[in-house]
Amino acid sequence: MSIRGRIFPFSAIVAQDQMKLALVLNVVNPLIGGVLIRGERGTGKSTAVRALAKLLPNINIVKGCPFNCDPENIETLCSICREKYDNQEEIEIEEREMHVVEIPLGVTEDRVVGSLDIECAIREGVRALEPGLLAAANRNILYVDEINLLSDHIIDDLLDSAAMGVNTIEREGISVTHPSKFILIGSMNPEEGELRPQILDRLGLTVDVETVKDFYMRLEILKRVDQFDLNPIQFREIFLESENKLRDRIMKAKQILDSVKVPPKLLEVIVKLCMDLNVETHRGEITIMRCAKAIAALAGRTEVNREDIERAAMLALMHRVGKLGSIKPEDIMKQIQSALNKAFNSLETEEGEEGPSQEMAESEESDLKKNEGSSEEIKSEALSFLPTQQASNEPSEDSQETQVPPNQLEGDIQGIDGKPDFIDKNYQPKKWRESLDELQRIANAGNVFKLGRKNISSHRRIPALGKRIRKKGTLIKGKYVSYKIPKEKSSSIAFDATIRAAAPFQKRRCEESNLAVKLDMEDIREKIYEYQAPLSIVFVLDASGSMFRMLKQMKRVILSLHEDAYQNRDKVGLIVFQGYDSIVLQYPTVNLPAVVEKLSFVQSDSWTPLASGLQKGLEVLRTEVRRNKDIVPVLVVLSDGGANVPMSQNAPPAFHNSQYYNQLEREIEEISDKLREEHIFTIVLWPENAKMRGPRHQRIAEAIARRSNGDFFVIKSTDEIDSLLKGTYIDLSLSNKS
Repeated sequence: MSIRGRIFPFSAIVAQDQMKLALVLNVVNPLIGGVLIRGERGTGKSTAVRALAKLLPNINIVKGCPFNCDPENIETLCSICREKYDNQEEIEIEEREMHVVEIPLGVTEDRVVGSLDIECAIREGVRALEPGLLAAANRNILYVDEINLLSDHIIDDLLDSAAMGVNTIEREGISVTHPSKFILIGSMNPEEGELRPQILDRLGLTVDVETVKDFYMRLEILKRVDQFDLNPIQFREIFLESENKLRDRIMKAKQILDSVKVPPKLLEVIVKLCMDLNVETHRGEITIMRCAKAIAALAGRTEVNREDIERAAMLALMHRVGKLGSIKPEDIMKQIQSALNKAFNSLETEEGEEGPSQEMAESEESDLKKNEGSSEEIKSEALSFLPTQQASNEPSEDSQETQVPPNQLEGDIQGIDGKPDFIDKNYQPKKWRESLDELQRIANAGNVFKLGRKNISSHRRIPALGKRIRKKGTLIKGKYVSYKIPKEKSSSIAFDATIRAAAPFQKRRCEESNLAVKLDMEDIREKIYEYQAPLSIVFVLDASGSMFRMLKQMKRVILSLHEDAYQNRDKVGLIVFQGYDSIVLQYPTVNLPAVVEKLSFVQSDSWTPLASGLQKGLEVLRTEVRRNKDIVPVLVVLSDGGANVPMSQNAPPAFHNSQYYNQLEREIEEISDKLREEHIFTIVLWPENAKMRGPRHQRIAEAIARRSNGDFFVIKSTDEIDSLLKGTYIDLSLSNKS
């Protein structure tokens, strides 16, 4: 039995209707721009992606073409196939199944884009191109699991090719452009870090999936998996009819897609919706329009209606409204639904008491009657995620997993997010009367910090922002200092070392050929470069009432890093903890003014969830290191140490006793130990005036620095700002271990 026979049927996947719909919509209209599936492990993300490829019909390609060119579309042929066509050579055609091309973590840019074929250059003496994964993905599905851990420049390459539909390879004097149209699908676990907003915006749709909570659905999942394990072929035959129906629906939708129209009034609704939600780019409107047309096409209609707009908005705006990771998905859905109601109410008001235009009403009624006969075809559970031709008053069982009941989409949000859950639900954080921008300006921006003490001997450290840590690697940047035997094909050949390695064998090799120098693959050596390691600095700031005014000073601290950060490609992130939880205001970015701007919207609170802030900082920097092993992670903590909110869910006593505070300190110490174990350099800034609050505050702050093997600074009102971080030292012994 073939491996493809082991692929689970798409229509047999239980629940996860939003995910299945988003995948199908991208097949109907790839211009939507792909889909990002967010959720925990074991929720069927990879299963659905591979099942989708098996569901789709076979494609015709030019036989032997490494780019899977479409023989029926002359305009998209690669240069090789185009040359054959111009020379009127016979172009052979073969049929091939669509397949999933996966981008693994740690993949190199040459492997993705394409590179020079070194083996061909050595053996045949010609410059030849080795196609990359983008070539194999043309007219197929490109899947990136754990996309949030992939290097940013690799993601940019994928998104550029997805948007342009072509990939251009320029290597060693070779320039080749080939088609690269694919369905882009990414999946991620939000607990392992978020994507940059710029990358999120370029992904068309976003779906949040979670473990099925319904008992009977979970039981059905168990039964289907067991049946599939026992006899995959028989199991696929059971769902063969539903697979064929779904395939036919998709193909019919693709055929009528160009005929689907959006009424002008609904276009106005889309624009009002995005403006009301403060969607920053135009991709939001464009994606909603394309998605709504695909939904209408799947329903067999040639005109978009209100329901199409609502479903498209939920898919296209989830990652463009608010901040994923800091706002719950259900709260974002409430915002979108509220804005949708407002936009449609505005439309009805403009139309007056007569209601919708006669043309729209007649058109929708005509479409419903026309498709009435075929509506029975999709009543089965397997296809319940598809748009129906008739409105249903009661949602299907499957849709309950991904749709929010109407009563949860209206009204005020009840309670308050955060930890711990024993806190009074009616509690509201008090707001500081004056914003950060209204605070008294600091006369001398440099006179903010004064070095209190350091706890690492000076001979083991180097300045973090002065003289940089230098790292070695095979990335083509920095100075060529050494070489090594490559473990895989390399695009950076150390020719001097290669010639030296081949020299002892030339007498024997040259007798067998007329070449002056004959190289074999075992002679190849790869360059090693030395370069300055960039920093990824995350500020974890205490926004409690006692620390609030210092946040204004932190604006100047961050701006003082701007010149160094720009030159060395350092990144700066921002986390604020107050109330009962911490929030990532800005993931690490090179745009420091944007980081400073986020501080203007911070509000103070009487609670101090210090452990939560440290944990969030650890998670953000852990993700940064996974994305780029060359960066040096730095955590800067500004707090008076007055922690009073634990991360655990255990309810504290009515009056905080020593046991409660010991629990708080244990949590902070455990996180500090993890910072040391993961080689995250930690800098603790503690205000001198916190001494009057008792020894406990200072003990907690010092414990963070001590257990993380970091630095502890006492903040005073007069000293130069540059001495804060440019005079801070990083332990080289830790750097060498990482």
